[in-house]
Amino acid sequence: MEEEIAAARRHLFRDAVIYTPIFIFFMVIWTIALIGVFDQGGGGGILLLVLLTIMVFLFGFQSIQSLRDLRSTPATIEGPVIRKWQRAEFLFFPAHYLYVNRGIFKVPPLIFEQIKDRDVVAITHYRHTMTVVAVKRLRHGDSNEGA
Repeated sequence: MEEEIAAARRHLFRDAVIYTPIFIFFMVIWTIALIGVFDQGGGGGILLLVLLTIMVFLFGFQSIQSLRDLRSTPATIEGPVIRKWQRAEFLFFPAHYLYVNRGIFKVPPLIFEQIKDRDVVAITHYRHTMTVVAVKRLRHGDSNEGA
């Protein structure tokens, strides 16, 4: 389990290293744009300010959640797999998801294939980013395949 936690923490650290400088950059640009809007007194920079506000919120959210998880310990949630699905990220790369106890968890393909609908699982994860540390099947579901 220690190896899985270390891998998840590396993922969180990587996300924090990527998103925090971008968040700070957009925050500085947003501040400069805000000062410019008040200095000019016109509405010319309002559209830019709105776009920058969206960027600040998007990158800030990712950055803050990653930093919060780096300071926390993983939690475990247990329950049946209500739904599982996959979709393409960035048009080419498949992503695999499990829906357990009102939480959506992105899992590796191997785990996705091993877990079936209605299997009862225990998912160890970080609370804020939902970064999965480990998935353990507690018991098989009662689904009838092909029926």
